[in-house]
Amino acid sequence: MNELEKIHDNIWFYIAYTARLFRNTTTKVFQESGFDITVEMWQVLMMLWYKNGLSQQEIINCIGKEKTTITRIINNMERRNLIIRVPDRKNRRNNLIYLTHYGKELQNKLVPIAENIQEKAIYNLNENEISELKRILRKIHNNLIEI
Repeated sequence: MNELEKIHDNIWFYIAYTARLFRNTTTKVFQESGFDITVEMWQVLMMLWYKNGLSQQEIINCIGKEKTTITRIINNMERRNLIIRVPDRKNRRNNLIYLTHYGKELQNKLVPIAENIQEKAIYNLNENEISELKRILRKIHNNLIEI
């Protein structure tokens, strides 16, 4: 096995490369479908579709990105009329992030696109393999949190 093959046989390489490919493919397909939505925006949208009115800190905690990165993403989403910031009545130092009407409408358009990408990604995996993949990825995730 040569040096390049050793790199490609590394678990870290496969996970990082696959995640990047998933991200790039999703952004590309969204754009080809007429939606200027990045994967980072997609992550925020998914959270808000599940629970509208999250604080920026809740979004940071769930997505796992730095505060400055989330601020930039939210600023971009606000400029694109996807979300609005509303002052939190309980803590005036915080804003709650809410979907606009347009942000809510995108759920019916983007979810089928993302589901199609996921279906293609796991095309030749059976249910047991999918469950095992999720289980293993959760274990790796939990192991890394402990570091």
